[in-house]
Amino acid sequence: MKYGSVLTLILFSLNLVNVTFAEEFEGFDGGSDGGFIGNFVFEEFGGNPDGNAHINAGGPFFFPSLRTGGIGEPMNPIFLGDFSGFAQVTFGFDIRVDSITNFNGVEIGRPFGIMLIDRDSQGPSGSAGVFFETQFLAASIQDDWTTYTAIIDDPTSATLPPGWIGFGDEDPMTFEPVLPAGATFATVLASVDEFRLTGAVPGFFFNNAFFDVRIDNISVKTKTGCFVGDVNGDGDINLLDVAPFVDLLASSMFQCEADINQDGAVNLLDVGPFVELLGS
Repeated sequence: MKYGSVLTLILFSLNLVNVTFAEEFEGFDGGSDGGFIGNFVFEEFGGNPDGNAHINAGGPFFFPSLRTGGIGEPMNPIFLGDFSGFAQVTFGFDIRVDSITNFNGVEIGRPFGIMLIDRDSQGPSGSAGVFFETQFLAASIQDDWTTYTAIIDDPTSATLPPGWIGFGDEDPMTFEPVLPAGATFATVLASVDEFRLTGAVPGFFFNNAFFDVRIDNISVKTKTGCFVGDVNGDGDINLLDVAPFVDLLASSMFQCEADINQDGAVNLLDVGPFVELLGS
């Protein structure tokens, strides 16, 4: 195929991405608190593997809570800050439930999830934040280590994705928790001051219970991407991208925007998909 034939095609923009993932996690190895605090203790053994956070004494408690970044409390920067610049963010953790019982010793279940708090935005009920219930906890469900995640496909979304609850204010008609005026899902993701794994579901109240629960491998996975086809980096895919694309083919150098078929190389196999992009 002659490269010059590409010049005959016309394009308008198409958002395809070539992605790169980065993942960081806290495993409480050696019994370290990892910058977390709550009603858990940190043990050297019993995790998945090695260290873990374990709640099994000192109760009863209304709910299990493990957090980082609270005012005057330990801080793990992996889970805090601005997540708005990523194409996708995934928070996750491993959990094992040996027992959750009421005062009569009867096994019960409790909701549990991930909470992100932005103290820069305050409402009548306190700081703005969002909560996602990852799973209902019970010894019959998580009797072995189980991994749960909360995937945020668009950290710049103003509206709450399905399953997320906003809090910091209250709906005057339904009395359900909502984000304060001026706060959005995006503003919280852009300024996470505190991260929690908690059973404190906004808008709900719980009786005391006894918990024997372990948590390990708390993680945050981020995805960045490039605008595939926008070889000259001007934010559009058009004929201006042809010359730099041809230059990359001739030089055998790599640029993710020119790796149209996303196979990790810029070569003749990208020419056909590039032509299709230009002709879209």
